[in-house]
Amino acid sequence: MKPFRVLWQNRGFIAFAFVLFVVGIFLGYLFSGQFGFLSSAIENLRHLGEQVHDKSAFNIGLLIFENNLRVSLVMLCLGVLLAIPSILGIVMNGALIGFLFALMGKTQTVSLPLLFAFGILPHGIFEIPAFVISGAFGMKIGYVLLRPLVGKTRLESFGHVWKEVLWIAPVVVILLVVAAGIESFVTPVLLRKFVM
Repeated sequence: MKPFRVLWQNRGFIAFAFVLFVVGIFLGYLFSGQFGFLSSAIENLRHLGEQVHDKSAFNIGLLIFENNLRVSLVMLCLGVLLAIPSILGIVMNGALIGFLFALMGKTQTVSLPLLFAFGILPHGIFEIPAFVISGAFGMKIGYVLLRPLVGKTRLESFGHVWKEVLWIAPVVVILLVVAAGIESFVTPVLLRKFVM
């Protein structure tokens, strides 16, 4: 199928984006003191949590999906700025996870392995690839503006990458829908049963 062929052809960008994401997790965890500015992102998440407090699981999932889709689109579209915002977006999303782990580790409110296994992993196996793919293609957009594809002008290269984006967009959307569904319907149950 074409979307998966496009993903395979861009595996180098995707692998690099994944490495950046993992580096971000370690940076956020190891240097949490220097990532204090991520507290504002935590506040945004808390605000999102307050918004959905009295809502149904379906509405919670919808809000989560909208938020994650917005993040993915920003990382993708801002690749036109020479890929820098896409790279920063990937690293900062990873750093946010690392920062959260460090914060919870310091307060010792929950077991980090249990939080990872039941609070992040179930929806993260879908959500993280969506972020990584979006960031990877954002980077590719910036890359081809700096170094056009062989035999193509910058404009032709830019158009080529956007055609690829149209092929992989449904994959990203499906991943985000599944992730939001799990995060709103399944994750709360797992957290109550095994973590809280």
